[in-house]
Amino acid sequence: MLNLENLLRVLEEVKQDDYQFMLETNGIILGNDINLIKKISEFNNIHIRISIKGTSPEKFNFLTGAKKEFYQIQLKALENCLNYNIDCHPVIMLDFINSKDDFLSFKNLLQTIDFNIIKKLEFERLFLYSHVKKRLDDRNIPYKILFKDSD
Repeated sequence: MLNLENLLRVLEEVKQDDYQFMLETNGIILGNDINLIKKISEFNNIHIRISIKGTSPEKFNFLTGAKKEFYQIQLKALENCLNYNIDCHPVIMLDFINSKDDFLSFKNLLQTIDFNIIKKLEFERLFLYSHVKKRLDDRNIPYKILFKDSD
């Protein structure tokens, strides 16, 4: 997605064949660039899966190392897509939701964007590849071992 021209070219190509294109993103670019949203909205063959990192700005910072302020940009991407009638849904990693209160707070945050978006919320699970485990261990991020790679 970092190359807009390539993305638009792919969307144009799959449009010809009635394929739907699923774009997976953390939403940072889509939350920052309304012109990109406008261009994408011209295609009806795209679905955007926005993977939200963490349930709060603090958790976002903890998990990604990025500034807390960037958390809102992911949510803005979701809002932008909805405002321009782009088919989309939010995704969150279940393994980093610490409590029921943590989830309810996140749910309420999503519902400020669109009350019904919670119905589309998808949960991901952590798959502990060796490189993922190393990154989590290096940053002292706790995790549950649920799925492990074969090495």
